[in-house]
Amino acid sequence: TSQLDGIIYLPVDHPLVQVDTIRQLLAVARESSAPLVIPTYLGNRGHPSFFRANLFTELNDPTLDGGARTVVHRHLSEATLIPVNDSGVLADIDTPESYECALQ
Repeated sequence: TSQLDGIIYLPVDHPLVQVDTIRQLLAVARESSAPLVIPTYLGNRGHPSFFRANLFTELNDPTLDGGARTVVHRHLSEATLIPVNDSGVLADIDTPESYECALQ
């Protein structure tokens, strides 16, 4: 992991994220030293998030309650938020109903 700058964390229940959003996230992460880069849509934080390598120890902590969400909250004041034109960053598809809605 010492050769990695960071990772993009994209939960599988957010399948509608556009490729351009991921490109934007990577471009900002390359230019920023922020530990987190998070997309926003209409002011709401979404997925995927870029986690810099210095957060890996926290992310891998087996005693961490809340997983990546806890790490985001711990470092939110240091994060770079990027507005994107992609409602897919907020589209959380967890149920058959949300899947049907996403197909519309």
